[in-house]
Amino acid sequence: MNRLSAGVVFGFLFIVMACWPGCDRIKPEPETGPPTPHKLGDITLRGSEPLLVFTATAVVSPGSDLVHTPSADKTGPDETGAVPATPVPKQGPKKPAKKPAGEPPGPPQSGEFTIQIGAYIIDENLTNTKEELISLGFSPYIKDTKRKMKMFCVIIGEPMSEEGAGGIVSALSEKGFTPRLLPNKSNMVDVAGGIYYYKDDASAAQGKLKAFGYEARVEERTVQVILKCLRIGGYATVDEAGKDRAYLERKGFSPVILKSDQ
Repeated sequence: MNRLSAGVVFGFLFIVMACWPGCDRIKPEPETGPPTPHKLGDITLRGSEPLLVFTATAVVSPGSDLVHTPSADKTGPDETGAVPATPVPKQGPKKPAKKPAGEPPGPPQSGEFTIQIGAYIIDENLTNTKEELISLGFSPYIKDTKRKMKMFCVIIGEPMSEEGAGGIVSALSEKGFTPRLLPNKSNMVDVAGGIYYYKDDASAAQGKLKAFGYEARVEERTVQVILKCLRIGGYATVDEAGKDRAYLERKGFSPVILKSDQ
């Protein structure tokens, strides 16, 4: 009876301890080796401990062309250890610059015909027009021609011989003037301190001569002058020259087609 009673008591205590809250259950020994993870959505389970895994998500506004993924920002070495090269945007072939609408092609450099823009006495006017033609794509050139015109001459003193006038001409040249000998009816010459297209310019030169001790007067005379003709071309035909003439007229010039040897 004692053994039976002791067995009953021991069994009763074992049942009580197994069912009592807080008591550790007897668990089997875990298997050796790493547990196999089981993925459930964004949660990875390793054994009995949950491990939260967060995934990167790009936020793209409606209508945006930007698509961002984590792999696009990868600049480090890949699995093989190689560092990927930075992509270089492709560049297409350069297109030649277009000429502005209405710009004429450059004329040939030789030909039977030419276009004359104007004939100039005043260098400043010649220079300004020449630069404007160059800006339009032309290659102007200058041809000198002689012509008789009425000009304002600043005459110094009385008629004299060419030998006597030589000393005055040399002295005026040293002072910056452009003196010239003009024929006189008495087979003598007049010394002109300068020849001018505008009377105001002649009067200004008269005042400068007086400051140097020369008495002078302004006279209008027909004299032979050298005109500087500004031209472009030449052209093989009149029709070819006419295209550039029409273009220059639209730009405000008054061009004339001439033979190249004129």
